[in-house]
Order: sequence, then structure tokens, then C-alpha cells
Amino acid sequence: ESFVGIAFHGMRDSIYEAVYFRPFNFHAKDPIRRKHAVQYIAVPENDWPYLRENFPDKYEAPLSIPVDPNDWFHVKIIIHNNNIKTFINGDPNPALIVESLHPNTGGKIGFWTGHKSDGYFSDLVITREGNSVLVE
Repeated sequence: ESFVGIAFHGMRDSIYEAVYFRPFNFHAKDPIRRKHAVQYIAVPENDWPYLRENFPDKYEAPLSIPVDPNDWFHVKIIIHNNNIKTFINGDPNPALIVESLHPNTGGKIGFWTGHKSDGYFSDLVITREGNSVLVE
């Protein structure tokens, strides 16, 4: 069970936003688990248990295109003002669109893994275009 993603608007290890993936749910037979393939969090106040319970299906989504959970996949996150869009493998349709729950607009960007899992990352590119930040 691997949890891998990108953290942003980081103030320190305990205050940040992240978009992350649960590859073990990409092809889950259970449709509820499949809906938990990509998730957004804004810790410490808005971690996944709170968001799932209070805003079902708003901050997590299934993938609309097939992605092999055992292979590399490309992620593009566009952060524009308060809007966060996440794209997978060049799909023009976002896998997840959310409004930021974090008041900070600056801070650190980094790799994120959760639940004592490891993950592999390659070729991180961060681009600023006007009021937008692209993380690929």
C-alpha cells in the first residue's frame, strides 16, 4: 500500500497541502475504494478522515483513464489562485479539481509519501506562470 504525491504551500512538516495517489485503489473491484484513487488534504485541520466524513467525494476521486499502479505515471498539478487541478498521464480532463483549504499561498513544494510507504519520483519540474504554479 503506497501513498505518493506532491505537497505544496508547506510551512513546516505539519502544515501543508498535498495531492496524493493511492495506486492500490486504481483498479480496485470495490467501487468505493476505486473512488479513493486521488486525494487532496490540507493538514493539520483538513486531513483525509475529516474531509471524507464531512465532504464525501469532494476531495477524492477515481481515475477516469486506466493507469497501471505498478508502472510510472505522469502527474501535473496546476495551482491557480485558490483552484487546484490535477491531471494524470496527459489526460486533458482533470482527475481532481478542488478549492484550496489552506490560507497560505507561498511555502515549500516537495515529494510526499504517507502511511510509512515509500515512493519513487522522477523529473520534478516546477513552473511559475503569472498567478499559477505548475508542478509536474
